[in-house]
Amino acid sequence: MIQAKDAPLLYMGELKHHPILLCDNKEENNKRDVYSWIMNNTWETNFKMDLSGFAEFCYTLDLVKTTNAEQSFQTMKDNGYGVVTFMIDEK
Repeated sequence: MIQAKDAPLLYMGELKHHPILLCDNKEENNKRDVYSWIMNNTWETNFKMDLSGFAEFCYTLDLVKTTNAEQSFQTMKDNGYGVVTFMIDEK
């Protein structure tokens, strides 16, 4: 379980162009690289394209044995983060 306090966008998989598969229950999907988009300033706005200066980003990685969503949510709340986004498998 990954909790990102400062970087809300995480991406799992290769960075090259490819079809994005969600929730297909394949074991290899749990072994993909994880990337964190800590700064994303490529929007068409009046902001500078670079973000210079000191920055610090915090993450929490908990290794949990449970597959119970409610227990995982409680762990996130206990860590002080709460739940923002999650995926479930409804069959």
